[in-house]
Amino acid sequence: MSSFFQLISESLTIMVSSSRSWWHQQQSQVDVPVFSSSPLSLTWNLCIGPYLLTVLFVISTYMFHRFVNINLSDAKIYLPSLDFERGKKRLHLTELVKNPNICWRTFPRSVPKRSLNDGEDRKCKTMLRRQMSSIGRFSLRSQTEHNPCIVTFFIAFSNRMGSEGMTMKEFEDLWRRKVMDRHERFRCHVSEDDDNYFEIADKKSFEEYASEVIHPCLAKSNELHNRVEYFLSSHLNVNHKLWEATLSTGPIGSSGAIEAAKANKLRSAGHDTETVALFRIHHALADGVSMSVALGDVADESDELKAVVQSEISRRKSKMKAMSFREKIVWYIHLFLFYSFGSVKALVLQFWRSMIAMNPFDQFIDVTTVPPGSRSTAWRTISTVNEVKQVTKTLSKKSTLNDAFVMCVTAAIHRQLQELKSEATPKQTEVGKINAHNMFHIPSRINVCIPVHLTGGVLLPGQKLGNKIGAFVTSVPLPVREGKEGKGKDRRGDECGSGSANHTIGKRLKQVSASLREGKSTPAPLIAWRCAKFFSDYAPDPIAKFAMRNGNAKSVAVISNIKGFPFEVHWNNRPVAFLSAFLPLPPGIPIGVCVQTYAGEVSFTIDADRRAVPDAEKFADWIMEEFNKMREAARLTKNEL
Repeated sequence: MSSFFQLISESLTIMVSSSRSWWHQQQSQVDVPVFSSSPLSLTWNLCIGPYLLTVLFVISTYMFHRFVNINLSDAKIYLPSLDFERGKKRLHLTELVKNPNICWRTFPRSVPKRSLNDGEDRKCKTMLRRQMSSIGRFSLRSQTEHNPCIVTFFIAFSNRMGSEGMTMKEFEDLWRRKVMDRHERFRCHVSEDDDNYFEIADKKSFEEYASEVIHPCLAKSNELHNRVEYFLSSHLNVNHKLWEATLSTGPIGSSGAIEAAKANKLRSAGHDTETVALFRIHHALADGVSMSVALGDVADESDELKAVVQSEISRRKSKMKAMSFREKIVWYIHLFLFYSFGSVKALVLQFWRSMIAMNPFDQFIDVTTVPPGSRSTAWRTISTVNEVKQVTKTLSKKSTLNDAFVMCVTAAIHRQLQELKSEATPKQTEVGKINAHNMFHIPSRINVCIPVHLTGGVLLPGQKLGNKIGAFVTSVPLPVREGKEGKGKDRRGDECGSGSANHTIGKRLKQVSASLREGKSTPAPLIAWRCAKFFSDYAPDPIAKFAMRNGNAKSVAVISNIKGFPFEVHWNNRPVAFLSAFLPLPPGIPIGVCVQTYAGEVSFTIDADRRAVPDAEKFADWIMEEFNKMREAARLTKNEL
């Protein structure tokens, strides 16, 4: 192991020395000092030279890991994606795989905990293993005690009057036939011998994955909230299973999964009971887009959903084919500039934001008595997709639905910080009490993390379930500066009833959109994905955790946008009335907001650290209030036009 890193170090030293010698030679020929103050030399020394060396190192490291993978335990080349174990023998099925990628593995985690050639008397068993993706391993190694990397979601079905709710037998038949049989990852668990692999467990009973429970009651207590929060904050034994689910049936609207207004509509349409299926799935299994594909396979309209995805893929291909030769050349040049200079921009911005940013919730978390790991959750339906888009475009033509929600969420974050500051207890020191206004600081801008799916939110033909998620961090302005907080609330209240409300809200929406476009103009999501692969494959667990916590540039929130099913779907003729997914909180980020669409409606969920957001329902109310202000401002803008 040490010889390998010594070889890499010597190679880098030779590469740097060679580049410097070449640069000195070039400078001597033109009689210009190496470290002159000319813009060209400064650009090379400070940006282009180190960047090219970094790109070369990353490419060589990726190619080395992609094609060269040595097992140091027995110095034998084997195929990591498919192998059998029978007793003390390992069978390599390389001839059954077309064009296998045979690699050398140099990191210790590739070595099994128990040697296959030892004298231990082991039971003769056959085991099929699949190699886990690098991002899946990163989700395992970056999670912490209070931040498990587990995605939680629930699906609420409405049952017609006179028909019983979904039974466990019906659920098992659907899920086994349409999900587990099609996608073997749902039959896998992480290998205990080597966490780089999944082991397929076909003989496991369905009761080990799913169970039927008592239906939660909203009138007595927030039972469904408590179950969701438990699923989000408790760890899953990945060596036994990667997902689990509960099923319950009760009166429609009784659990709170379906909002009261929609429950009343369903009652009038002849539905009297609801069935709630609550899932939690470890991120090592798949990302949100892959999970949506699995859920779409269960739906009765699975063929229509696949046709929609195929239509989107065909549209993208036809758009590319419709380009002229000149347009394609321009597009490829733009792509080259995007990845070359955009990478420099992304790395510089990430470094700068990591250095100067602060997470204002940290100062309140340090003095709170709420135990770590406590969660607060909420979910709401905000409006229709068409109305949200219309309101957004009325205020700012270049803004998108996601921009509008980032604006609403950051406004709620600002109000939450103000409330925490007003309720903070003055700190006692040797000099005396420090006033909370002077003790706590609310910045004018905060960093937020935006996840991005690398294939545009769809699985391309031939792709299997997996993790193709990157992210970028952007700096977003808060509604008012701290110096104006004393009268900010009243002023904002006056603005909403005045003729200048549309100008103020529209101006801030444009600022938020510009901040998000800055992040979208760089390949930051791809860089983040590559960095996660690198830390997963080569770094020890403490380094991976450190990278996950510090790679978010002290972001306050992670805001994800999931494009759901465009129309209502059914499971065994049972309509899906509502579905809702919750983001797992990355280490160091106290708020996770997931914006999702389903059947033409927009909803959002909140998963928050209770130390930062004590009441997620109030936080959701603030988001709704901000959107109502946007709606009113859009109406005033139309009247002015």
